[in-house]
Amino acid sequence: MVSFFSFLKGFFKKFFSKPASKASEKKLTLEEIMPFLKNAVQEERAFLDSLVAKKFSEIKHVLRRLESLLQKLESTEVETENPKLGKIVETSKRHSSQQLSMLVQKLSPPNLQDLGAVQKYCLESESFLAKEIPAFGKSLVYTSIVLKEDMKNIGSLVEELQKSFAELNKEFEKNKKVFLDSFANAKVRQILENNMKIAAIKESVSSLANEISSLEKIVFDSKAGIGEMRCSEEAKSLLALEEKKASLLEGKKALEHKVFEKTSAVEKPMRKLANIAEKQKTSLSKEQLAFLQDFLHNPVLAMKRDPKAELFKGVLRELGTQFSSGNLELKEKDFEKKHAVLKELLEYNFFENFFWKTNTIEVELQKIEKSLRQSDFSKKILEEQKALDEKQALLEEKQSQVSAQKKDLESINAENAILKQKIANALSECTSGKKIVISN
Repeated sequence: MVSFFSFLKGFFKKFFSKPASKASEKKLTLEEIMPFLKNAVQEERAFLDSLVAKKFSEIKHVLRRLESLLQKLESTEVETENPKLGKIVETSKRHSSQQLSMLVQKLSPPNLQDLGAVQKYCLESESFLAKEIPAFGKSLVYTSIVLKEDMKNIGSLVEELQKSFAELNKEFEKNKKVFLDSFANAKVRQILENNMKIAAIKESVSSLANEISSLEKIVFDSKAGIGEMRCSEEAKSLLALEEKKASLLEGKKALEHKVFEKTSAVEKPMRKLANIAEKQKTSLSKEQLAFLQDFLHNPVLAMKRDPKAELFKGVLRELGTQFSSGNLELKEKDFEKKHAVLKELLEYNFFENFFWKTNTIEVELQKIEKSLRQSDFSKKILEEQKALDEKQALLEEKQSQVSAQKKDLESINAENAILKQKIANALSECTSGKKIVISN
């Protein structure tokens, strides 16, 4: 039976112990990654370094022997009783010599210390041999007809090279974690570059924040100042002038609309009259013809240039003449209606009801505009408002810059998180089930 004290001891030990998952984690800083990786793969690296040194010694020896055989091949005379065959073999010998010489140059080994370069060299060399040997196989066959022993030795050496590269590449694949250093180093450099960008952006955001704070105070004070100005007696006087100006403009607009409505009834007949006038079938004067064109373009403006409507009424009388003569076709039911409209317009006092009232309004408007332009207070409040608008625009621009830079920060931080996870995943493969976490 388990004693009560033993039970308590087991309970508290279990309660206060760290979770197993945490114990299997290892946190690394960016600075610790490369030393950790070097230590994690030191046995495999030592094995590969030893293997590469041995194999490269063999490869160099084979290449030297190949060079020697190629020199011998180049100096060897092709001897055969068949001149045609001799010529074929000589040509093939020359091609074989050139191609094999290129092969020897191409397979010159790199520095042993750079294992990444060694791996690349071995992969490319195996692929190169697999591709090139069949390409000049025909030349080798023809050459071997006469120079059989030499070509046999060359073939054996090439096979030896292929075997060496295949063995090395097989071991590289089995010990691929040794080559994580270049991968991890590139990712660490990228993170460090991103960290520099982050620091620069944070400094910029901090600087912009100070500028924004200052601008916000200026904008707030400016709005308050303009608000006080708008509540002053001077502002009230200006507001009264602005309201009077608005009222006069509305009255002017109403008068112009009334004239437009009155004259719109004859616009279509006027256009027909203009077409007749082009054929010189009217008694209109030059001034009346010019007025007619102006009227069809802008009735209100034309009436302003004809204060007493003398030209307008002259055109209307000619319009009535054209109606009566039948030059302007009208339906019977429209005849009396059109004549009634003409009569009303001919009797209407345009000078008093339009020109005089419009002119009076414009005189008043000019006085108000002059008062507004000459008002120092008006100038000051306009200047203050302009300065406020500029500061507000600058403030919004700075806020937009901060928003864009914060998005950049989010993007770079997200990229760093992905890079760290890639490094962590790669390093975790180098450990015995231990999870690697890259800390900030």
